[in-house]
Amino acid sequence: MSDEFADRAIGYIGEYYPQIANGLATLAEQTRGASAVLLELGGSASISDLKSPDALANVEDIKNKLSLPYDLFPYQELCVAYMEEVYKEGNGILIADEMGLGKTIEAIAWLSLHPEIRPVMVVCPASVKQNWYREIKKWIPDANVQLIRNGKDTFESGNDFYVINYDLIWRLKDIDSVNVESIIFDEVTAIKESKAKRSKTSKRLGRKAKYVIGLSGTPIMNRPIEFYNFLNMIAPKEFNNWVYFGTRYCGGRQIRIGNRQIWQFSGATNLNELGKRLKSLMLRRKKEQVLTELPAKRRQTMYLELPYKYRKEYIKKEKDLIWSLDALKSDRSLQVPDVLAKLGLLRHAIGMAKVEIANSYIKQVTESDNKLVVFAHHQDVLNKLEENVKNAKIKYVRADGSTPTEDRQKYIDRFQEDDNCKVFLASSAMGMGITLTAASNALFVERQWSPSLEEQMEDRIHRIGQDRGVLIQYMQVENTFDERMAKVINNKREIMSQVLDSGSESNKVDMEDSAIDEVLKSYQ
Repeated sequence: MSDEFADRAIGYIGEYYPQIANGLATLAEQTRGASAVLLELGGSASISDLKSPDALANVEDIKNKLSLPYDLFPYQELCVAYMEEVYKEGNGILIADEMGLGKTIEAIAWLSLHPEIRPVMVVCPASVKQNWYREIKKWIPDANVQLIRNGKDTFESGNDFYVINYDLIWRLKDIDSVNVESIIFDEVTAIKESKAKRSKTSKRLGRKAKYVIGLSGTPIMNRPIEFYNFLNMIAPKEFNNWVYFGTRYCGGRQIRIGNRQIWQFSGATNLNELGKRLKSLMLRRKKEQVLTELPAKRRQTMYLELPYKYRKEYIKKEKDLIWSLDALKSDRSLQVPDVLAKLGLLRHAIGMAKVEIANSYIKQVTESDNKLVVFAHHQDVLNKLEENVKNAKIKYVRADGSTPTEDRQKYIDRFQEDDNCKVFLASSAMGMGITLTAASNALFVERQWSPSLEEQMEDRIHRIGQDRGVLIQYMQVENTFDERMAKVINNKREIMSQVLDSGSESNKVDMEDSAIDEVLKSYQ
């Protein structure tokens, strides 16, 4: 029986669809003698394909055309060259590089070559909306970029990029009348539910656009069904039957719930065949495949807006701090500890405001099959993070200053040895003397006053035994105390680095005290 006949049969047979589909799939695989191999590149171009003479010549051509203010890594140049080849042939592409390799930059770099497909709409999770705005302005400085902040905003004409989050696109009444030539869907699994309003709106927009780019760090071969909506959007002739796709590639079967029969597509089957079908649509590289091109440790800032529901409380606490500083200047009998206490309250308010977005990022990392170490300063910030992780049914461990010494090593060992334990929640008290190299990603929800303490915390994952490039993410709420603190701490880190490089002892200062002083001065 030919594969074509099998495909057609599967597409039209009704009641015994699952049994016949699986039987035909098995027969086809046996006939071809092929094994179901998980392709690390998702079946796109293999490393050897990307580094063929023709591909490398194309990379040199792309490098000559690119006019960016910063250099790309070589593997990112390869991606841009690959995107250029796919653009000549289709309606879209899925870039599925592992988290931390710079998919955002790859997409922006390629779009810098194609002003003819602007305006571009970037649809992304709310947690990275500010990041997209900054990265576009960084890599294409002359681009006009509009950030759609809420449902009251309107799309202004004359912009090159519009950045909007998934939760807003279906709420905006004028979304379908917006004139855009191309769309980026960041984290395409956000539109996996066909009946969800965000998915319906996304598919409508995607079908109108001339070109669509999808980004995702989640391995498609783990949960193929989550990518069907996007694949149907960019290749509707190739992927046009949800039931067939689910049965063929997702271990689909019908189950009974009450009086109803429903499809369940929770598996992954016939991956070798799926990989071949994705060859001209998708590119995926893992960290270990490009490790020689990556720095051993990278720091990135995750720029955020202060969530609306926290603004009133934050403004009140900031005014209290400013009032105390003004009072201290006019009456020296007032206590400095009162000012420091109010500074602490402001810092705490910012920490709590970041929890919800931190939770989205934790979910994103763990869904990408990566481990993550999460640092926070306040106990109740850790408590809230723990509550969210638990509710999301993500396996985790937590260790802080209150954790008994005899339990700490048990939690460390579990995180290091249990592949299913994805998150280590830690306070600054866990910043020394422990090894957490099972993770190559760390998230700082709250900053520390001392850059040297932050580096000690970073080095829980960046130490002997780490065989992957390390990515450290610092959450930063713009136009708040958080931004002031980050600026001071980053400056202190530069000073500390220069002092250590010079070998000087006399220039070393108490970084923590001076950092607090400088933040307070910035309010005066």
